[in-house]
Amino acid sequence: MFLEIIFNLVLEIFINLVVFILKMKKRGQVTIFMILGIFVLITVFSFVFLNNYTKTKQLEQDVTDGLELNLNSERVNNAVTWCINDIGGKAILNLGAYGGKQELVGNFFDEELFDANYLYYFGEKQTSSIEEMEDSLSIMMEEHLEDCVDKLTKKESINVEENIVNHDLIFESFQVDKGKINTSTEIIDEAVMFTVNWPLKLKFRDQEKEISNFPTKKIEVDLNRTANFVEDFVERLQVNPYFIDVVYLLKQNYTIDLTMLNNDTYVFLITDNNSIINHEPLKFLWAAKLNNTGVLI
Repeated sequence: MFLEIIFNLVLEIFINLVVFILKMKKRGQVTIFMILGIFVLITVFSFVFLNNYTKTKQLEQDVTDGLELNLNSERVNNAVTWCINDIGGKAILNLGAYGGKQELVGNFFDEELFDANYLYYFGEKQTSSIEEMEDSLSIMMEEHLEDCVDKLTKKESINVEENIVNHDLIFESFQVDKGKINTSTEIIDEAVMFTVNWPLKLKFRDQEKEISNFPTKKIEVDLNRTANFVEDFVERLQVNPYFIDVVYLLKQNYTIDLTMLNNDTYVFLITDNNSIINHEPLKFLWAAKLNNTGVLI
């Protein structure tokens, strides 16, 4: 629109100038060469002006788009970081609810009120190793991270004040191309570490930016100690499934609830009140299937 106005203005000036020169020519004061010279000067001046104006406006637009891209990139980065922490905590709680596993597997205790994985089944130990737990936590992170980020960024975009930005223009122009999520989980003393690599290509109009590595999230919970305790507990059941050393249990500093069901099944709930995730203590729920010829003492 602006360029069209400039062009019409230049054209009008040129026409008026030609008319003026022709009137002067009748008096013998100018030639056709002067007309062409003035036309060339006006044309060159207009081209240079319009070219500089276009470059300036494009540069201003690029700077604006770059700032908008950075703002949206920061929004996505914060969403991913928040979701890693949220999903990591929920994954650990889920792991404890299934006795160190991702879900109910194989022969499991099926009760009307609750279910539990057998970690001891007729003399066989079915606990998960630390490495298997790490793999399970990584899988849960990879399965739920994208959905969490999508929901969070969508919620944030809805909450953006309409009087500050052109909402539809901003969020329709901003695009995210998502790569494959790769998670590495490490269970260490008193903490669980989640390291996520997720290639994201962020686009806003003609601007692009890539992010992939996010800060390692450390969740301070002693899953390692609890898992090793359960492992040792089940091994003691293998030696003598009908005897529990109460003194041994008291030394562990856990709250341990034991329930006998069906005369041959015992359900254990181990609670670590020193490991809190999302205001909840870490709990380990599991079952033991015994031959009903003995009595647990």
